[in-house]
Amino acid sequence: MLDQSRRKWALVGGSLLLWVMIGYVWAGKPEGPKKARIISPPDEAVLLSGNLDIIAESPHGRIELDGKPCQCEPFASPLCVAHVWLDPGMHELRVGDQRSQFVVALNEMEHDGPRDWKIYRFHDLEPDDRRCGACHVVQLEGDVTRVTGLPTDDICMKCHEASEMRAIESHQVQPRQACRTCHAIHGAPIKMLLKPSATGQPG
Repeated sequence: MLDQSRRKWALVGGSLLLWVMIGYVWAGKPEGPKKARIISPPDEAVLLSGNLDIIAESPHGRIELDGKPCQCEPFASPLCVAHVWLDPGMHELRVGDQRSQFVVALNEMEHDGPRDWKIYRFHDLEPDDRRCGACHVVQLEGDVTRVTGLPTDDICMKCHEASEMRAIESHQVQPRQACRTCHAIHGAPIKMLLKPSATGQPG
């Protein structure tokens, strides 16, 4: 009886030890390499101003604009932000294995890109805005700035009144849903920063 009880506890203890070891190995498993991602400007965009922020996630901390390295501001990895002033014409952006093309236009009718490329609009912010901090959670870490997600899904309502939204939009704001469901944060080819999928137009 005693031997059977010992065997039972040995089996339970061995099982627990095995699960602890599996958990330890799994927790210590290194994450796969982060992928590069271009956030703004989007691919095949027509921009009405060459005064813009390039925003990307670059695990290697590098952005190439028109074949040349672009100086990034002090943001925490993997975020890269570079403010640039570009002449009208075609431009190419490369971040890791990601590539996009966009064009800076002379006006809405004259640009060097294909005719089916769409004019992108961006959110107007006050001159004294906090840039990323106007919408995102921003933390200073020494000499670099870390930008994380949005503090709440209805962060837009911090600046936009519900009554204003009801007067402009064809739908009720309440109950509040994530504005990102229908609106693009970093630019869209449609007025009101609507996503193409939200309007039924092709993307």
